Amino acid sequence: MLRACLEALPQSCRRKLMEEPLAPFPRAGDRRPWETVPGSLREKWLCQAEELINFPWPLITAGDYLQFRRNGNRSAFEAVYFQRRSVLTSLVLAECLEGKGRFLEDIINGVWLICEESSWCIPAHLYMSVRGGEGLPQTEEPIIDLFASNTAALLSWIVYLLKEQLDACTVLIAERVRIEVDRRILSPYLARDDFWWMGFHGAKPNNWNPWCNSNCLTAVLLLEKDRKRREKLLQKIADSIDHYLAAQYSDGGCDEGASYWSMAAGSLFDCLELLYLASDGALNIYDKPLIGKLGQYICKMFIDDGYYVNFADGEARLSPDYALIYRYGRRVGDASMKALGIYGLNRRTGTKSVKTGPVFIFRELAAMFTSVSEKEPSAIELYPQEAWLPAVQVMTAREQAGSSKGLYVAVKGGHNDESHNHNDIGQISVYLDGRPVLIDPGVGVYTAQTFSPRRYDIWTMGSSCHNVPIVNGFGQLAGRDYMAQDVKSFLTDSEACIFLDMVKAYPIEADIVYWRRCVTLHRPGDAYIELTDDYSLGSATVPAAWTFMSCCVPQLEEGRIILRHENGPGVSLSYDASMLEASFTPILLDDSKLRGAWGEKIYRLQLVLKVKRKQAVISFTFKALPQ
Repeated sequence: MLRACLEALPQSCRRKLMEEPLAPFPRAGDRRPWETVPGSLREKWLCQAEELINFPWPLITAGDYLQFRRNGNRSAFEAVYFQRRSVLTSLVLAECLEGKGRFLEDIINGVWLICEESSWCIPAHLYMSVRGGEGLPQTEEPIIDLFASNTAALLSWIVYLLKEQLDACTVLIAERVRIEVDRRILSPYLARDDFWWMGFHGAKPNNWNPWCNSNCLTAVLLLEKDRKRREKLLQKIADSIDHYLAAQYSDGGCDEGASYWSMAAGSLFDCLELLYLASDGALNIYDKPLIGKLGQYICKMFIDDGYYVNFADGEARLSPDYALIYRYGRRVGDASMKALGIYGLNRRTGTKSVKTGPVFIFRELAAMFTSVSEKEPSAIELYPQEAWLPAVQVMTAREQAGSSKGLYVAVKGGHNDESHNHNDIGQISVYLDGRPVLIDPGVGVYTAQTFSPRRYDIWTMGSSCHNVPIVNGFGQLAGRDYMAQDVKSFLTDSEACIFLDMVKAYPIEADIVYWRRCVTLHRPGDAYIELTDDYSLGSATVPAAWTFMSCCVPQLEEGRIILRHENGPGVSLSYDASMLEASFTPILLDDSKLRGAWGEKIYRLQLVLKVKRKQAVISFTFKALPQ
């Protein structure tokens, strides 16, 4: 798709792309445009940077690298690694906004320090090198990972924005950046096609592909001056992105979860936008339906007030780049994306602290120079009534279009070998008035175990802590063979329904003949959600059990469970007390990421059959409680 568009460019447009440097934003010496940046953004960056003058740049030691191999901890190294880059970004943008030279000395120190790093690849990704198991980077084998490429893009933009000021100090700063970016990124990109994320040898690419490619593309367009080399790099990048596009779901769904949208579809947009700008709009595939659908996914997962549907390693509470969502929506002409972008931008408050994760300076620059004329989004566009993604097998539905009030339900089918997979076929999440009731716990802080053979020993990853049944003592298993079958959705004004057979989600030892789950949001009158499992087993060795995870303190009553937020809305979970016995267990959260989403604890409810049954139809009803 992208390579074909590249090859079809008129000669004049092709020449511009291959020979002229990208220049989408004013350089720091061009003062007038910088003086028009909105005051809120100016204040944000200047307040940050003023706290960073004479910044004591932290060291990265060999021991910091080796900690990941020794105990699986990746947070300590990454805290220092990302702090360096976040501080540098704040200083650079503040210098561009102010233009007085106050921050230049610190910028030079930061650039030089990063150029001196043995590797821009983090320890958790050194497995891609020949001797990655040794725990230290090999300087003779540069690895292009998410953050090495991100570093190259950051330094490339710094040279673009501040080359005149850097050269006034010494021309060796910009020259060093060019040498390091070429050695660590551009030359390896040309020489190798075995980085799995490129997609050249059959591996299914995930968010790594557009993320790495957008950063590598930035370095090419800003720093590479040799026409033939530039052309080869652009062709190879286009081919790699095409592998990513070929692997996407036709409905635009992201099986990595909504929190990965910014790195997946968002990074794809970065790629497309860079090429669009570098070719004066000639290299343009925004009219392709898939590009629009990939963008729209984030809107279909939006619940309310920072809550998004979370499956797999997705997070329930997000603060996505709303300017990115708006720009993407404006480019593809999608009203829902523009509405969500405006919603988020209108709710920005105060200044932000220096980021603790990766920085995307291209997005920050684009946000500065993007004007938003619309003031308030349309409620209908912001809160769609429902969405059905048949390829990724996700249904979302709310009680009423144009409002977050009332019940909201999300259900997934899919398979258990998705990117960042959890064993969660049949997972149901329930919200009321935009607040969570039944939840997917999500994912904790990444460690070595997260992406190891012991991944499913982590309690948040297995099916026993998702809202799915335990059958004959067995939970779901990981792998492509464990999947939902006969998945269908039926959407009308009066109800939203999804049906799936979960028989193949479980091991053969569970002895399931069929396990048909149906979830329906009934809208007329007093709305309610009905979950019905119709099952048949070859044998019943232990009673079947249903798990429900909640962030609300459960109150057990005969035939129903009350799930209510403190001083807030609540839901009743009704069941047949003659057949099922209810109990719950609190789970204390000692992981900072999980605590940030849910607080100090969540609750695991279990409803267990009182007797073993080979066949049954079991129903649960969720209804809003009077306030």
